[in-house]
Amino acid sequence: MAMAETKRVAREHRSAVHCVAIDRASQRLLLSGGADAAVRLYDLEQLETVSMGTRQITAQQQTAAATTGRGGGHSGLVSSVAWYGGDAGMFASGSFDGTVRVWDAADMSEACRFDMDSRVRSVAMSATGEHALVAVGDMSDHVRLCDLRTGAAAQSLAVEGRGTVAVAWSATGAYSLATGACDGAVRVWDVRRADAHVAAVGQLQHVGDVAFTADGRHVVGASTGGRVCKWTVGGVLAFDMQTQAPPTTVPPPPAAAEPLRMAMAGDATVFVPGCGGNGMAVAAVDVDAGAQMAALEGHMSQALCAAWRGMARLELYTGGSNGELIVWGAAGREAATAAQEAAREDAWSESDSDGNDSDSDSD
Repeated sequence: MAMAETKRVAREHRSAVHCVAIDRASQRLLLSGGADAAVRLYDLEQLETVSMGTRQITAQQQTAAATTGRGGGHSGLVSSVAWYGGDAGMFASGSFDGTVRVWDAADMSEACRFDMDSRVRSVAMSATGEHALVAVGDMSDHVRLCDLRTGAAAQSLAVEGRGTVAVAWSATGAYSLATGACDGAVRVWDVRRADAHVAAVGQLQHVGDVAFTADGRHVVGASTGGRVCKWTVGGVLAFDMQTQAPPTTVPPPPAAAEPLRMAMAGDATVFVPGCGGNGMAVAAVDVDAGAQMAALEGHMSQALCAAWRGMARLELYTGGSNGELIVWGAAGREAATAAQEAAREDAWSESDSDGNDSDSDSD
């Protein structure tokens, strides 16, 4: 894949973009959540030509600013966003302000709110639309399951350590939940059982995110140090690899572990942000072969999150710590034409010439 040359996303977050998500139903709507406490909604089919053949995607809507009462937006960093799998009409967001909010995507109004009293690191809604449970990973010693029908927490899953960094529902087993804890434990739960049966899948130090493969048979985990593991749901390790990075790369200490948002593309590929010596690259990993295929370089700051757009589009959207969102596509698909390149060179030449003239005038 290559960075798109003729398509871009307007930079509208004032600071780091920590999470992105594309709706499963239409693969058309993109959510982004940032350190500025805002969630923005983009229609990926609504583009405007801005200059020399470049098309730009701008946010159609965003959540309201925080207020002192209920019904306002988040007041802290938005760490996670998740679409409801049944349709593109509803999504959830989790924040360091200790709340999980569920939104109506039509007008970005708050439909429901859950107070966690702990910094929220990850939220997940049903991938299939078969249930109304929102899984919440936070700094407490429990993963909470919040029920949209009652507006209250329906179940708690006890975890050890310093909280939970990542949660993810399976797209094939509607009630199977994968979690990644701050102590590195990766688990799979069957939440239908009274005892919420848990299988200890594996261990991944500094775990940043977890996800099921599309067939639901495996769990993939990625760490903030660039390590990627794949296990069977039964706990058999399929591979354990380190993405390419210079020898000087030092993994963060356990206390500094923060969520990252990787993107699964079907069963075979995962895109892991924050790789390379400076954390600016996105690693493309073949999870069947257990090998890195490429390192996508283009961010000018640390890459923090990724979302895959499937169906016929086959695009990747990534967010960085400087508030930038980048579009990636198949090599050549969004490449600039020779005429566009020539026009850009002419524009740059004219700009340089104007600058030199100004310098001469000032003398």
